[in-house]
Amino acid sequence: MGEEGAPLTERVAEPPLVQSETPRDGDPQGPPLFLIGLLLPIISALVFLTITMTTYDDYMLHRAARTPRFDSYVELDNMTYDVYEITMTGGFSEDFPPDCQDDCWEFLVEVYSPNAYGRGVTGLIWGSSVEPSSASFDPIVEDGNTWYKMDLKYCEENGPEVDCEEGMFIRINTDGTVHIATNYGEPSYIEYAYTSPDIERNLMLRQVFLGFWPILIIVGIVWGRMTGREQFANGLMTGGAVCVALPTLAFINAIFSGGLR
Repeated sequence: MGEEGAPLTERVAEPPLVQSETPRDGDPQGPPLFLIGLLLPIISALVFLTITMTTYDDYMLHRAARTPRFDSYVELDNMTYDVYEITMTGGFSEDFPPDCQDDCWEFLVEVYSPNAYGRGVTGLIWGSSVEPSSASFDPIVEDGNTWYKMDLKYCEENGPEVDCEEGMFIRINTDGTVHIATNYGEPSYIEYAYTSPDIERNLMLRQVFLGFWPILIIVGIVWGRMTGREQFANGLMTGGAVCVALPTLAFINAIFSGGLR
């Protein structure tokens, strides 16, 4: 039993527990929200640009680079034809034949016959990566060269002066030239067009991205403001502005430099 009046044992006050604070937006030790917001629109725009570039060859078009010139004569189906050589625009030999399983390309040749009344005679031929469609165009081999008889359009409209039974033939070479055998006259127009079987799907993907990209940027900015993540919203606005400004400046520069002429 202790002495009366002795001081009571004092409790030692323990120091309060230190609680770690969650890094707030703007804290240098927090996540780099501004950088994340800045990079998101830029990276997504680069992905879109990559998709666009890889699907750029969904549609190709080549025409005559120079005026067709008379080259020689050829005998096909026991009939002699005038042969015209046509040099196609650059890259034609690399683009033909394209890689496709179904019919994906078409040649169109227009000849305005001196005896024609109206639009003249148009020859068509189409096919896949292997050759013109064998079901429609039977090949004729002459002196090692393969010719295809084209499907004629609008021939009967020219009257009896134009013999539609003669036909028109095409020979597609590997050196970027095309030979047309016809007695209707000099070819006035030639066009090669290729359409990818995936063109509709790829076009839809591009349209969806162009439609949703700005919406997602706006939604991200609103979300960042409402949740107090100001740096993230500022980064989105900056990145979106960069993605819009660069193509606009390039377009303006192309106008003033004459690149769009």
